[in-house]
Amino acid sequence: MVYPMVSQFIIAFQHYRPFRSPAVYFSFVNFRQMLIDEKFWLAARNTLVWVGGSLLFQFPLGFGAAFILNKKIKGRSFFRSIFVLPWAIPPYLIGLTFVWLYHGRVGIINDVLIKLSLIERPIAFLADKNIALTSIIVVNIWYGIPFFIIMLLAAMQSIPREVYEAASIDGANEINKVFCIIIPMIKPAIINTLLLRTIWITNFGDLIYVMTKGGPAGHTNTLATYIMRAAYHKGDYGYAAAIALILTIFLVIYAIFMIRLLRAKKHG
Repeated sequence: MVYPMVSQFIIAFQHYRPFRSPAVYFSFVNFRQMLIDEKFWLAARNTLVWVGGSLLFQFPLGFGAAFILNKKIKGRSFFRSIFVLPWAIPPYLIGLTFVWLYHGRVGIINDVLIKLSLIERPIAFLADKNIALTSIIVVNIWYGIPFFIIMLLAAMQSIPREVYEAASIDGANEINKVFCIIIPMIKPAIINTLLLRTIWITNFGDLIYVMTKGGPAGHTNTLATYIMRAAYHKGDYGYAAAIALILTIFLVIYAIFMIRLLRAKKHG
């Protein structure tokens, strides 16, 4: 763990392009370039939309599914297996599948929408800069819900049944149980899950790279994919490391905030 982090820090302060020129040590050229790089700021904005949009739907949908699966319903084991299935599929395969589903000429989604008379012509889901990122976020929401189901369902199952029974005797309905019993008792699991998922989504560029490679014109680039393009397409390892360093700092700050929030909840 230490060696890659130290290497990243050192390379971030170098004008480092392998096989082109010798590295210049302790230069702030990469950070100065970052300030005037419009594509970097576009990727930063996209990262916020990418993470926020994904979590905004993944958490409530995952929580709702976990709440339902925690009840004694018919076929509960079957539904648990089905809901967790997307988490077992490699992101690369998911990306290729949805590229086909979104396709303008042979994609199922456009075909269904046209047959239902909801649209007159195919929608360029991945080629239109206004909806391309949203289209990928939808895929990431579908892919990430199982993680919340697994984590939150495990936390809900740790709540003693006697607590629910006592609440029912006191006249609590299902909504009361959610806000007065479940959420307060599984807050540590919620915070940990949101922390882990935020970090993963921020660093998760697989779907975007497979589906659009950051296009059209960089409008689906996040910092994760922009780092990949800077390093492996342009060969500018120094600039890529500088962006990664800034991203690491922000994630560490976020992690510290969430951990302190978790400790405050425990002490409270």
